[in-house]
Amino acid sequence: MTKYLIILLAAFSFSAFAQDAIQVSLKTASEQYNQNKLMAAQTALTKALTDVNTLIGLQVIAALPANAGNLSADGESDTNGQPGSDPTCTAVNVTRQYTSVQGDQSVLLNISQNFSTANNIKGAINQTIASTEDGTIQKIILLGNLKALLVWDIEAKEGDIQTAKGSVFIIFNSTGFSDPDAFAEAAAKIDFTKALAVFGL
Repeated sequence: MTKYLIILLAAFSFSAFAQDAIQVSLKTASEQYNQNKLMAAQTALTKALTDVNTLIGLQVIAALPANAGNLSADGESDTNGQPGSDPTCTAVNVTRQYTSVQGDQSVLLNISQNFSTANNIKGAINQTIASTEDGTIQKIILLGNLKALLVWDIEAKEGDIQTAKGSVFIIFNSTGFSDPDAFAEAAAKIDFTKALAVFGL
């Protein structure tokens, strides 16, 4: 509880700082635009958009559960945005890892916003027919009321689950599960509905 309180306080401090930075960037963009310095205005707007997406990412992370079945997240391994990326991240992109007490099983959850990728995942879900071939299992499962595509490598005993709603896509990656059903059951316990609500979905 104390660890999460420290993380939440740090997030609140960053949120206040980011809001101030957004105001500065928007003011700079307006000034540069009025001087017909369009590239400078674009840079300032991109900075503002990046900071807005970072704030949205903080809201998404805060909306995710700390525990899911026998898996839990420590919060310290959460990521928000794409640190060090070039160009700077201009879309919401967060991850949270849920791990068993023994540390032998984990699910990495990624929630990101991208129309193209989300539509591609929806298309794959609609076109997939359950199959087992070339050492790979593919099937459609339900995560709440959302259809999702599960792909499982039989030999490696690992896989992923992908789903999408609106412009948001969600990917679960597995570690340490013996079969796809156990992985799907663990993923289904991670309630991401409040996180989707941040996007208005």
